[in-house]
Amino acid sequence: MTRAALLFAVVLGGLAGCASPIVQKATALMAGTTVTAPTVITALDARQKTMTVLDKNVAFLIVPIKQAEGGVTVWSSADNVQFTFRGDMLISTRGTGPDLMSSSGPSLSQIKTRNGPFARKYHFLDGSDQSVVLAYNCSVKDMLVPKGNRHVVEDCSGSEGSFRNEYLFGADGAVSETIQWLGSGNGRFLIK
Repeated sequence: MTRAALLFAVVLGGLAGCASPIVQKATALMAGTTVTAPTVITALDARQKTMTVLDKNVAFLIVPIKQAEGGVTVWSSADNVQFTFRGDMLISTRGTGPDLMSSSGPSLSQIKTRNGPFARKYHFLDGSDQSVVLAYNCSVKDMLVPKGNRHVVEDCSGSEGSFRNEYLFGADGAVSETIQWLGSGNGRFLIK
C-alpha cells in the first residue's frame, strides 16, 4: 500500500465512527469488509405543534427541543427553523428570514382575563443588523363561540400598521389554537 493510500485509509478510519454512510462504506471497502446502514434511534417528545403560514398557505410540524426557565420552550421544524414560546405565546423566531428577535406583551393568562388596553413590543433586526422596535397598543375582546369554548381577539395598532392575534380556548381553559402575528415579513401563523 502506498503512503498516500495508507494516509487516506487512516483518515477514513478515523472518520468512520462519526461519519456519513458514504464515508463508512468507503472505509469498509478499503478494509475489505461490508457495512450495513446505520440504525437511527430517536427519542421523540410526543408533543408537537402544527404551524401554518396563513399568507403563504404552508404548513409544517415543530417539536420541542429545549426547555428553559420561566416556562420558555424552544421548538424546531425539521429544517431547524426555531420558534420560542412562553407557554403558548410565541416570543421569538430563528431561521424564518426576517426573524422576530424578541417580543414583550401580556401573557396568555393576562389576555384571558384582561379586557383593557395594553402595550406590545416586537424587536427585529433591519438590513444593517440594527435593532428595530415596533410598539403597538392593543385591546382584547371576547367573541361568541358555542359549547363553552372561548375565542379571544387581540387587535393591535401602531405607527407601522395594525394586526390581529386570535386565541381559541377549550371548555377546560386550555389553548387549542392561536393565530399570532410575526411581523410584516412573516405575517400571521396559525398554531395548533
